[in-house]
Amino acid sequence: MPAQTALTGEQKRVRDILMYQTAPLYAVVDAARDPSLPQLLGAPALRSQPLFASEPAGGPAGHAPYLVELGQASSLSERADAHAFLETFLLSGWGKSWGISLTSLSSFDDLAVHFRGFVLAQTQGERPFHLRLYDPRVLRAFLPTCEPQEFAAIFGPVVSYLIESERPDTMLAISQGADGLITARVSLAEQPMQAGAAV
Repeated sequence: MPAQTALTGEQKRVRDILMYQTAPLYAVVDAARDPSLPQLLGAPALRSQPLFASEPAGGPAGHAPYLVELGQASSLSERADAHAFLETFLLSGWGKSWGISLTSLSSFDDLAVHFRGFVLAQTQGERPFHLRLYDPRVLRAFLPTCEPQEFAAIFGPVVSYLIESERPDTMLAISQGADGLITARVSLAEQPMQAGAAV
């Protein structure tokens, strides 16, 4: 874990963007990316679930990708654990491809089924293979190559993907439009406008 203990200005902006989404917020994280992730994913009030059947739900995180619920906690302890996870995710993992954030109006269980459907993909007559679309580098490269039916399969119940870009000062908000992929680049260097400031 790095010596840094406070979020940078860019990380705070990411946190604010993520926390003020209109649709509920989730993340898919790679538990193998950092030794601190298994402990974070084991927080008692944090709702998370492995996307590989070999990892026990509610048990200690192994090396699987995990779906994590971040934006719709109902109790104080759930909110505290989700906030602590998000802060650590940004503090230690932003720019290091720990995972992706997303919004969805679907249930946690429906999202878990959706992501399991393409994390372990299968080609005709071959063994299943691991498709790492929860790695922002892979998702950024793969989505622009997709056909419309592939967009539909990857988005499914997802409203938008909110991921780090190749630059640490930029975030990508990716959604599916009527004519294909919509990618907005959000500058993390911009400061929020102060009340009463001139436009």
